Amino acid sequence: MSTNKELNVARVLKQLVYILEENDFVLYYDKRFESLKPQIDDEHDYIYHESYDSPYSPVTYLQFRDSESKVDYHLDYRDVFTHTLHYSKYLYPMPQNPFSHKMETYLDPYKVYSEIEAKELAENIYNELMNIETVQIGPHSQQTKYREFTLLTKEPPTQESITERIYKELEPHYGTVFLDEPFYPSVEPLDETKCTISITPDLQIKVSVTSEEYPRKEHRVWCGVHIQYCEYDENTQELVEQVGVKYSTDKTIESPLVLHATIQELLERIKTVKN
Repeated sequence: MSTNKELNVARVLKQLVYILEENDFVLYYDKRFESLKPQIDDEHDYIYHESYDSPYSPVTYLQFRDSESKVDYHLDYRDVFTHTLHYSKYLYPMPQNPFSHKMETYLDPYKVYSEIEAKELAENIYNELMNIETVQIGPHSQQTKYREFTLLTKEPPTQESITERIYKELEPHYGTVFLDEPFYPSVEPLDETKCTISITPDLQIKVSVTSEEYPRKEHRVWCGVHIQYCEYDENTQELVEQVGVKYSTDKTIESPLVLHATIQELLERIKTVKN
C-alpha cells in the first residue's frame, strides 16, 4: 500500500519526466521486470507502475540518460534519515553500484504539491542535475543489455516530426536548410566547407561535413618519416606536389537539440586537421 509521502514524490517526478523528455532525455527500466515500466496518464497526477497490490503504485525513482548516451542518471527518494531525493550522475553507462549524493533541492514528502508547485520544483531539480559534476569512470562498467527505453509524454519520433525539428533548430543559425542538400555552415569568408543533414532509416540524424582544397601541398609526418601525397601526371610521367585534398567527417546523433553544436564540432575537427 502506497503512502501519502510516495504520492507526493511521484507527483513531482511526473512533472520532471515532462521536462526530461522535452529536452530529449530517455527514461529506461529493467526489461526483465515489465511491471517496473513507468507510466503516466491524464487520470493520475503522479507517475506510477504496477505492483503486487496495485496497478497504480507511485514511482519514487527515475533512471535516464541524455540523448547522446554520454551521461547516465539515477534519481530516487530515500525515506530514511534524509527523507529527500538522492542522485547519481556518471558517464554512460552507470556502474552497478553507483555512489549517490543528497540533492540540495529539497522535496518535502509531507507536502501535497499542486501541479504548478510540482512543476516549479521539478524545474529546480532538473537545473541542479544539469549543473552538478559528472563522475568520471571508465566505459563498460555495467552491462546494459537489460535496459528497455521508454517514452511517456510524447509520441515516438517519425521522419516528419524529426524533419520539422531539424528545420526549427537550424534556421536561427543557418537560415533555410533542406535535408540531403549541402549548405555552407561556416561564417568565415571564402570558406567552401559544406554540411549535409540526413535522416537514417533508424531515425537517427547524420551530420556530414566536407571541405575541398586545390591546389595544396599535402604531407604528414609519422614516426619521424615525412610522407608526401602527390598526384601522378600522365603527360610528364612525374609526381606533382600540388594536389587536390578532400576532408570529410561525420557524426550520427539522436537529438535535433544538439545539431548546431555537432556541426560546430565537426567544423572544428576539420579545421584542426587542416592546420
